Amino acid sequence: MENKIMTGIVIALPFCFGGFYIWTICLCGILLCVILCRNIWEKKKIVISMDCSFLALGLIGIFHMGTMVYGIDKGMSLIGAIRYLVIPLLALLLLQMEKEKKQELLKMIPDIAAIMTIVSVVCYASPLKKYFFQGSRLGGFFQYSNTFALFLLLGMILLVYENCWEKKQIVELLILIAGIFLTGSKGIFLFLFFHAVYFFMKEKSWRKQIIALFIISIFIAVITVVITGNHQNFGRFLLLAGKNRTMWKRLLYDLDGLKMLKGHPLGLGYMGFYYLQPSMQVVKYSTKFVHNDILQMGLDAGVVSMFLLIAIFAKQIFAKDNNKLQKHLLLVIFLHSCIDFNLQYFVIWMVALSCMEFQKIKVIELNFSKLYYVTMAVIGCMFVYIGGISYLEYSGEIERLIRYAPWMTTVKIHQLSIETDANQAEKIANDLVKRNPYISQSYGVKAEIAYLNKDYKQMMKYEREQILHRKCEVSLYEEYITRLYEMLSSADRNGRKEEVKVYLEELLWIQQLLEQENREIGELAYRAVVNPKLEIGANYRQYLIQINAYYKSNYEN
Repeated sequence: MENKIMTGIVIALPFCFGGFYIWTICLCGILLCVILCRNIWEKKKIVISMDCSFLALGLIGIFHMGTMVYGIDKGMSLIGAIRYLVIPLLALLLLQMEKEKKQELLKMIPDIAAIMTIVSVVCYASPLKKYFFQGSRLGGFFQYSNTFALFLLLGMILLVYENCWEKKQIVELLILIAGIFLTGSKGIFLFLFFHAVYFFMKEKSWRKQIIALFIISIFIAVITVVITGNHQNFGRFLLLAGKNRTMWKRLLYDLDGLKMLKGHPLGLGYMGFYYLQPSMQVVKYSTKFVHNDILQMGLDAGVVSMFLLIAIFAKQIFAKDNNKLQKHLLLVIFLHSCIDFNLQYFVIWMVALSCMEFQKIKVIELNFSKLYYVTMAVIGCMFVYIGGISYLEYSGEIERLIRYAPWMTTVKIHQLSIETDANQAEKIANDLVKRNPYISQSYGVKAEIAYLNKDYKQMMKYEREQILHRKCEVSLYEEYITRLYEMLSSADRNGRKEEVKVYLEELLWIQQLLEQENREIGELAYRAVVNPKLEIGANYRQYLIQINAYYKSNYEN
């Protein structure tokens, strides 16, 4: 029975956004709990491993739970810990299965990948196109081109290792190659090129097939361009040899991520990188993940977890008990996860864990363990709750989400954006600051309320906080300058000289902050962004220059 359920998960998961959304991961977690409980009930025993790789998976989970104490956002850290819990659970379930069964599950991937590609391409000319194509790029059921391309490449590798050049295998290979071209993924295109060269050099008996596949693939690419009129994806590959701003942006994310990790070696907690980036970035960007899953693990759960993840992959790639195919798949997943966020998709973890062999097996007899079933029941309930609120958020049911998860940061931000009562808005903003001190909007609301109450000293304090937590948002500078201009004019008209000086100095602070931020922009930022400089409008710049000159002539001489 458990084999059938597991087979169902392997088939369904890629079609459920690849297990990207938390509710899809939690749904898998519930099924895994059911399978494990049924397995114990029938066999009266459980297989565990004392292998360091297996133990490391559990240890990373403990570090994830630790971020609920010291992470940036305690609520999101809880969600991240539950989200990660599915991974060691899957590893535990795979330990109960025979090696042959795991290999059967892997063999299903090429068929699944080919079907996904065909369905996605068929939808190109329908209203459903927006769900499978992001712009001109094929994202498939994953709705993200690069990870979908990786999944197709894994399917190709599995097909090639079958060493069976029958009609079905050749057709599937062509479908997967065409799918990779349509994704426009430059990284996977490079991987594909190196694989072609590798197999061409190493396997002499495959050379004719590889040359034939290459010629047919070029023909398919040309036909696709002619039919669709879309040559952008293929033009992207030319950027590999030219200007490639995407690559520099990824390096910029990595650099900012490393700065964060240096300041928070125990980790930021789940989504911590997303919340902290506006305070750390030197040019404006917004990305939930750092596009480097190894670094992402460090940001989420700390430096130790990052090195544990590296150690897990390294040990399995070099393990004597793993066959060549398993090592090859793990190496590809690891390398590409260094430049993208593939491990945020549970289906990629499923492939990786299916390729891992854990040693030092130990069988524990469990005739009837209440503790085991209670533990599984508690974990299952957590999956139901977290998965349920995640689905409410995904489907836009914010009102119901407020009722069932008032502690979520996203809920608080939404409440703050729609609240019209000043007292209630201030209460929500104060609560949000306590839960997550890096949310700029909460300081903006507090500044607005202080301004309405004519508490200008507090207003300036919160305006500064708002800007410092979103340093690259030009509109915030301009809005603050406008407000200070009005306050300065009023104070000057009424002869409040001390206030005039305070407001002048605040305007100078804005000018100095802008100059400082622009000085910190390095060469990498110029390679990543066309114009990375923080530039306020010409009228605002001229006004600050005038204020600077006025202050020097009246207060510094």
